[in-house]
Amino acid sequence: MPMSPGEMIAAVLGNLAKKTGKTLEQWIQIVNSSGLATRKERVEWLKEEHQLGHVTAQMVVAEAEGQPMDKVYADNVKVSPRKTFVSLSRKRQFAVVKPATQTRLDLGLALGGAKAAGRLLEVRGRSSNDRITHRIPVSSRAGIDAELKQWLKRAYDLDA
Repeated sequence: MPMSPGEMIAAVLGNLAKKTGKTLEQWIQIVNSSGLATRKERVEWLKEEHQLGHVTAQMVVAEAEGQPMDKVYADNVKVSPRKTFVSLSRKRQFAVVKPATQTRLDLGLALGGAKAAGRLLEVRGRSSNDRITHRIPVSSRAGIDAELKQWLKRAYDLDA
């Protein structure tokens, strides 16, 4: 099973022809001939019209746009393993990945005054100068879903 994001992307794209009957190059042609203007429209169209999964559709669209997903954040994010957590930063720290229990890790996010909702929880007991304001508990790979990615992107964008 792939471990790194790059390995996951390679596995999904490598199995694309086997799972769909079309090569990546064919999917790129399909996307480029769709006439749809935005990335969001293209991804939704691939999901609805061609029954691709969300992540697969995102990868195909990124490839079609010449921005492979494994390169999107590669030059912009510094990953710094620490003793008890892994820090993600651009100009400043915008997220941390930290083991919380033996079966759960927490994704901590610098979201300022964002309102806690659903799985997004406020960090309790933090001081006023702590960057990490919220956390999302993750107990399995299934917890790394579109909602989590949207919150992570928001924290990333806030650190621009």
